[in-house]
Amino acid sequence: MGAAAGFQRVTHAMLMAAGVDLRGVAVDQIGLAFRGQPVPRRAHASGATFSADSSIDFPVEPAYSLYTKEFPYLLRTDGVGVVDIPQDTLLATDATDAWYWAESEYAPDARYTFASPTDDPWYAERVLAYANQPAQFSRTLSVSAPISVDGVGPELEVDLIGATNWPGSTPDHRVELRVDGVAVASKEFDGLRAQTLTAKTPVPASGSMPIELRVTGDTGFDYDLVYIDRIALRYPRQMVAEAGVLAVSALHAAGDAWAENAGDDNAGESLLASSFEGQDQIPGFVSAGLGSGALGYADTGHGWRALSAVNTAGGPMWPAAAGAHYWLGEPTALAAPRVDTLVEVAPLLQGQADYLVITHALFEPYLAPLVARQQARGLSVRVVDVAQVYAQFNDHVPEAEAIQRFIDKAVAQLGAQYVLLVGADSYDYKNFLGTGSVSLVPTRYGAYGDIVRYAPADGLYVDRDEDGAPEAAIGRLPVRSVVELQSLLAKLVAAAAPKRALLVSPADESDAPFRAVHEGFAARWPAGWTLDRAYVDDLGLDSTRAALGNALNQRLGVLSFVGHSAPTTWSFDPVLSTADLVGRTGLADLVVQWGCWNSYFVAPTANTLAHGFLLTPGSGAAAVNGVTSLTDLKSHEALGNLLHPELAAGARIGDALRLAKMQLAAQGERYRDILIAATLLGDPAQPVP
Repeated sequence: MGAAAGFQRVTHAMLMAAGVDLRGVAVDQIGLAFRGQPVPRRAHASGATFSADSSIDFPVEPAYSLYTKEFPYLLRTDGVGVVDIPQDTLLATDATDAWYWAESEYAPDARYTFASPTDDPWYAERVLAYANQPAQFSRTLSVSAPISVDGVGPELEVDLIGATNWPGSTPDHRVELRVDGVAVASKEFDGLRAQTLTAKTPVPASGSMPIELRVTGDTGFDYDLVYIDRIALRYPRQMVAEAGVLAVSALHAAGDAWAENAGDDNAGESLLASSFEGQDQIPGFVSAGLGSGALGYADTGHGWRALSAVNTAGGPMWPAAAGAHYWLGEPTALAAPRVDTLVEVAPLLQGQADYLVITHALFEPYLAPLVARQQARGLSVRVVDVAQVYAQFNDHVPEAEAIQRFIDKAVAQLGAQYVLLVGADSYDYKNFLGTGSVSLVPTRYGAYGDIVRYAPADGLYVDRDEDGAPEAAIGRLPVRSVVELQSLLAKLVAAAAPKRALLVSPADESDAPFRAVHEGFAARWPAGWTLDRAYVDDLGLDSTRAALGNALNQRLGVLSFVGHSAPTTWSFDPVLSTADLVGRTGLADLVVQWGCWNSYFVAPTANTLAHGFLLTPGSGAAAVNGVTSLTDLKSHEALGNLLHPELAAGARIGDALRLAKMQLAAQGERYRDILIAATLLGDPAQPVP
């Protein structure tokens, strides 16, 4: 179910539709859990057992995950962790003044930035102002049933992210906040950072409040880019239901029926029956817009209680508890969760597995050739459905944390030396972009430096202490379909190329001696290899492209590139692009890309060069080593100088990368960028020719 707060109801009919029949089960044995913790629930049943007219109400608290917007609540019938929501018999007698803070929010997850300094890489809008050309974003927030309260007033809050980061200490950003055309706040701030702009505002009229965020463009820099993460108006609101629901996070009331030092919960008694013994006047509040059959739940800090209401001409009246949470609503307004059945799976941490495959159920029936290939190499193999990992290691919540917990234990308990993730990934886990892009096996994300905060980093899965030195070798087959998987598996089986490599680099720059770096790698290359060169500084761009094109129609052991790169190109004046891979007939056992972003495998709407090499049937490459982020040339050079001596004949590609990373990690934090971003897309147990 989604992360929105409120009460939900699951009925006998809903359970039956999913193949679950609870008829005859004792009500006091039915419990709910979320992330392993008991969840309060109220069972509606005519007797002691569940029947055809029974249902269960339960509260859902807001939850967040980078990977999912649905969170499973587990229903069980073994009596474990049952927390009942009892009926409270306290009745209000006199209406008192009451209100609560309501919030009108604009915060769609419409855009993504890998540089976000917050715990969420998604944001709502971007506002770009050029020098002396201000830009603005306008939005009207909805307002209903506002109320004037002495001593308090509406509060406007805008969460921003500064995107531009110019050198020096002069503030990079200058913004103004306006309400109904009137400036209410302004702020200057510097760099790539989160910033909150706040302002007090007059009480709005019912209907709407026009808001404008203006980026002034007068910072003295060429431009000023600011992201809007969230705009929220917090205002005092009357106790009026909307769409059959009144959800109150904290009640403000003149009277207080439930004191903080409430007595114990005695079965069959009112929550505070003893506290009000002999009293005739019990303060309450009226909830307008609800009928006489409305449901009421409240939490005063001592657990949820089902409330009893007194019907009045203005609507139901409920006991008033200052600071309490309330959910009041018509039964038809209760949200209905989706009901799925769970399949029992065998424990995953039994036996031995030198080679661990974590895959999506889509691919599991087609992995026999891969399993046979590893067994022929003397490796014991275990294939695991990622859904089983979620079930056993994260209470069925589909997150990378589950995979991390499983791999940690598999390395320690099963002796796993190699981990292969079979399935594509996409950073748009919740389909915010509406493209239908899906993640079949999610990655983890790493941060380093002042810019990149969300670098896809499969390597972190095998780096338990996150020191940069992996405990096992890891690779990924970024396939999205069975056809792509079968095509790539055919290339993995065919991998056995001659010891021939082509080294490719664009023209040198004053601070980027690509050719010299490549020659440093060549000097460390294992003996017995034939090394060909295609350097722009030697051949010119056209001849370099021609030489590379010719090589792509031949059989190669390694194709190596050192230079600037992007997800779909090598160098700014492209030496190679994804389009150049179409129609080629050659195959390289391994492509090594020493440049930025070329293996950014989580892009939801584009294939990288790595995808092009791997997923082109019959040609391209069987494995690609590249990076998933922005990285420094010196980091590439440092890792490459350690990797190439490990590429001896018969060595396994994943082992070579693991050993090189271990050696580099020993040199300290300065190479953290490449330790996180360097990624093998391919079989980590594939031998070097």
